[in-house]
Amino acid sequence: MYLLVTARGGSRLQASEDKPDGGHDVDPGPRMPRLDKQGFPQVAPGEGLTSLRNGAFRFAASGWSMEQLASMIQVRLRAEGKAERLVVNGTGLTGRYDFRLTWVSGSSVSGDGPALTEALESQLGLKLEQRQMPADVVVIDHVARLPTAN
Repeated sequence: MYLLVTARGGSRLQASEDKPDGGHDVDPGPRMPRLDKQGFPQVAPGEGLTSLRNGAFRFAASGWSMEQLASMIQVRLRAEGKAERLVVNGTGLTGRYDFRLTWVSGSSVSGDGPALTEALESQLGLKLEQRQMPADVVVIDHVARLPTAN
């Protein structure tokens, strides 16, 4: 697995002053995010959005925990075909943070910019370390099509 840890110089994350929304009862449906002057999506507390601009991914989050960031990193690494490993928070950071991250996928045409792992370290002060650690795994060994009596 990958363990998300703070890099040598320490975290560059900004503590969030907004508290995440407790969730919405009604899904507002798809919407196009507004972009700020630097091209990052503007997000509400508790949300995170990715945009693709000029071959670079731009991710903005507001009020995110390190567990949410680790999960996002895992999804992005899998989407780029770089890892089928679990990403686990090992930063020890328990707060909620606002951050922006820009990286270029390995499949990008332009290739101008850092890869996700490099961007994590240079922009957020975090890095991924490969580790062998125990992890819970759910195995489904049988699925019945029809309900059966207990």
